[in-house]
Amino acid sequence: PDCRVMAISRGEGFEVILLRADTIGMFQQLRRALVLELQERTGRDLDHALVIGSTHTHSGPGRVIDGGGPFDLIADRFFPEFYERMVDAMADAVEAALDDLKPGRVGYGFADAPDGIDDRRCEDGLTYENSTLPVIAVEQEGELAGLHLAYAIHGTVQGIDDLLLSQDVSGGIEQAVQDRFDHDVHVQMFNSWGADMSPSNPNVATREGAPQYDGFDQTERVGIVVADAVEAEL
Repeated sequence: PDCRVMAISRGEGFEVILLRADTIGMFQQLRRALVLELQERTGRDLDHALVIGSTHTHSGPGRVIDGGGPFDLIADRFFPEFYERMVDAMADAVEAALDDLKPGRVGYGFADAPDGIDDRRCEDGLTYENSTLPVIAVEQEGELAGLHLAYAIHGTVQGIDDLLLSQDVSGGIEQAVQDRFDHDVHVQMFNSWGADMSPSNPNVATREGAPQYDGFDQTERVGIVVADAVEAEL
């Protein structure tokens, strides 16, 4: 798992901190612990600035919510030691982003990636689709340094029987977008709209390679069509 953070500031007290965590979701208990940890480290209350999203992978780390019952099924049984390591890791990532602030420019646009999703997962006889893909682009010292994306895709292709630790569809999209550049570009994506759109399985030509899980092939194809849309919008 990893945590990715983009910090944008026009002066102290006027920041937004966008943190993407490799979890099935984000819980208030965990967010509050992070706010308190950052306050202890920095002496600042960043509650107003902190926005957290997740890859919504079902094959990622859990054990971070002490809720019992259905939460044990969704995110596995609470494990205090791992919870503390997650809070520390997220705080480390936020501090690193704040330490990396440099003069730059911010731009935004709205891509459209209909080929990456299908209808929502709920079978209610109605069709709901939202393929809008907001893009925030950040330059530092004249070079594209980071992209923040939001896409309404349910981040699950791998099944529970695959026994994989994976960033799944969302991580595949981040990687596919990052691969379009000849230099290091920080790419992070939030699952928007409740992550409710099923990932599609688009027909995309790929190069021949070693055999891999079917889910990996599907993830790669979704990543390609989304990266095409992001690149066109940029």
